[in-house]
Amino acid sequence: MLDGHAALKGAAEAVPNDTIIDVAIVFPDGTTAAQLGGTGAGAVAGGLLGSANAAGGLAGVGSLAAEHELEKEGGDAASVVLALSDSTLYLLGRHRIGALASFKNLTVIASIPRANAKVETAHAGIVHSVKITDSASGQVYEYEAKPMGSGLSEFAARLHG
Repeated sequence: MLDGHAALKGAAEAVPNDTIIDVAIVFPDGTTAAQLGGTGAGAVAGGLLGSANAAGGLAGVGSLAAEHELEKEGGDAASVVLALSDSTLYLLGRHRIGALASFKNLTVIASIPRANAKVETAHAGIVHSVKITDSASGQVYEYEAKPMGSGLSEFAARLHG
C-alpha cells in the first residue's frame, strides 16, 4: 500500500474517538488519466532531448504536474483515505498528493455506519473504479484506485467479511 502505516496513523489522529483497524487510499475520478497524461508528456519532452534518463526524469515531473493540477481543482480532497473501524467507514480527505504530501490533518468527508456501507469495485483498463454507497442516506461517493498499492482489495474484503 502507499505508505499504509502513515495513512493508518493519520486516520487515527483524524478520528480520535474510534479505533481504526484498516485503511485504503483512493483518488477522485480522473486522477489516473491525468497522471498518465502528465507522465506521457514528460516522456515525450525527454525523448526530444534525446536521453532515456531525461525521459524518465521528465516523466516524473509531468506526473507531479498532473497531480498539482488536480490539487488546484479542489473538490473534497486530492486523495481520500478510507478508514475502517469496527462500527464505521470513514472517508478522510487528504488535501495534497505527491512527493511531499503526508497523511497529517486529514479531514472527515463522511462517516457511514458499517452496516450501511457498501463498497463496489470494478476494473476499467488499468483503473479500478470505487463506488461507496450509504444505504441509509442514498449518498454515493465515486473514486478510483491505483492498480497497485491502494490496499483496496483487502479493505473491501474486510468491510464485507
